Amino acid sequence: QVVRKALSFARGRRRQARPTAGSVPRRRRRLRRYVSFRRRMPKERGIVNTWDIDKQFGFVSVTSGKPDAFLHSENIRDLNLREEVKKVGLKRGDKITFNLEPPETGRGKMVAVNIELEGGGGGGGGRG
Repeated sequence: QVVRKALSFARGRRRQARPTAGSVPRRRRRLRRYVSFRRRMPKERGIVNTWDIDKQFGFVSVTSGKPDAFLHSENIRDLNLREEVKKVGLKRGDKITFNLEPPETGRGKMVAVNIELEGGGGGGGGRG
């Protein structure tokens, strides 16, 4: 009888381990919708206004006429460019493309994410 209880408990645990029909797929659907929405968001274009190398952030003027947006080095998409920007920084007048997101706190300027240099971007000059 003890063995039967153990087996039924194990069977029940196996059943519980499997996701129920509605729970996980619903979350995945939401995530898929969010990801597809992010892909469809039009890329904004802008010109770098300021960049603080020590603090790794700056501001960009959006060419579509929207208010200036906040830039942070962690929001640069290309890892090589990100490392380069951390060392040398972005220059005033650099042309970039990006997506805009509201700030996490709900206050302040829009935040530029998925930042890329226009024209293929950054990658490295030679040594010399």
